[in-house]
Amino acid sequence: MPPHASGRQGTCKRCKTRFAIEAPAAEVPAPAGLSPRALRTRDLLRLLNDSLVFPKQRVTLGHRLAALAVGGVMLLLPIFYVAFVAAVAGLTWWHARYDWFWMKAMSGYATVMVAALYVGLSIGGALWTLSLIRPLFSGLRAPDEGTGLSRLDEPALFAFVDRLADKVGCPRPDIIRLNLDVNASAYYETSFFGLRRRAFTLTLGLPLVGGLTLTQLAGVIAHELGHFAQRGSGFLDRFIKRVNLWFALAVGRPTLLDELIESLSGGHWLMALVAIVLWLLVRLGRYTLWCLMQVGLIASASLMRRMEFDADCYEVGVIGSAEFEAFCRRLLELTVAHEMAFQYAFGSTDCRILPSDLVAFIAELADREPKVKKRARKLIANEERNWLASHPTVRDRIVHAHRLNLPAVFQASAPGSELFESLELRSRAVTELLYQHWYGRRLTPDAIRPAHEVVEHYLDPGAGGGLSLPVGAR
Repeated sequence: MPPHASGRQGTCKRCKTRFAIEAPAAEVPAPAGLSPRALRTRDLLRLLNDSLVFPKQRVTLGHRLAALAVGGVMLLLPIFYVAFVAAVAGLTWWHARYDWFWMKAMSGYATVMVAALYVGLSIGGALWTLSLIRPLFSGLRAPDEGTGLSRLDEPALFAFVDRLADKVGCPRPDIIRLNLDVNASAYYETSFFGLRRRAFTLTLGLPLVGGLTLTQLAGVIAHELGHFAQRGSGFLDRFIKRVNLWFALAVGRPTLLDELIESLSGGHWLMALVAIVLWLLVRLGRYTLWCLMQVGLIASASLMRRMEFDADCYEVGVIGSAEFEAFCRRLLELTVAHEMAFQYAFGSTDCRILPSDLVAFIAELADREPKVKKRARKLIANEERNWLASHPTVRDRIVHAHRLNLPAVFQASAPGSELFESLELRSRAVTELLYQHWYGRRLTPDAIRPAHEVVEHYLDPGAGGGLSLPVGAR
């Protein structure tokens, strides 16, 4: 409204509601002692508070029925799992309780062989049961994943995320973690199928912070928080992911039983026979669990993709439909650059010219390496739909964003690192730790150079720094 309209009253022609036009708020002088960064953070929060309003996402009846069906299937799978564990435990107890009489029926050397099988199967069954029970109580993610930040470490970052969480309508994160993945996630650290939840955690990849604008980074955070905007959907999302991860751990993670089988297979032929029997039992159990895992993936994939589209609505509500396509291209460019940077820095155990800041190195590669942009375009054009995938294709997400036809409401061309007190110091520290772990004593101070110098060396074929894309990225 123009300033001269302040103080007037009127009636809405559509809903007949009376309203009054308030006088414009007076400018509040900047408090003394605030740093320039604190002032910029205050201005960003004010812009975020004034411009951003998320409409309540409409949940259709079909979506509710599909969620109910998937939830029922995912609830039955753990019950089958627990029944399978109980069956293994029951067979082990039955074997230990009743099969000992075979030793009385044998004589001579056969008694020794039967006794070895009896003891081996009893111990193996007990270990197998324990190994199957272990995934029930494992957390959704490792508690020490990434670098944890407190509100005192990065007050501007937490203030910005808290404001976004309030706008989205989800809990404020208790912990913000940083890692070197080109990804972000929000989740409750949970146990027991995700039913018991602890801290609400937001994980941000440093390449995203260093390679995206503040607007794009705000969209990423809004997307991750959007999964928890609806209480029922957030619980279902957490439960589905926990069940799928639980089966993946049970199927693929080595256990003490695998080590026992390996140790027995190289001994006496009786021990080798016990190892073969145990191996067959373990294969049978893991194949059963693999089948249950596939059922869970097939049942939940469609709903998970739908949840991703719903979360995209929050991201598009921040950056706009037009910017979403540019963001998707940028995200894939950072992903390809991340692969190339790690191949360059850790592709061998021989020291070479290394960037002092991997995050800055990835961002510059994404900006300047022609192969990165070419590869990103190919990934978008050639990506195929997978009915078992939990995420839709990038093309489908772009089409969905254009259908929403939303304008950008938060526009800040500053880099995402603006929210951090010193992103460069954190990324340099993480980079140095990785180099020390990989190269050890072979690492010399002369090998580490500023990121922009290493990029020049990398892009100059005459300097021997250029590398082709890894086989998996072609």
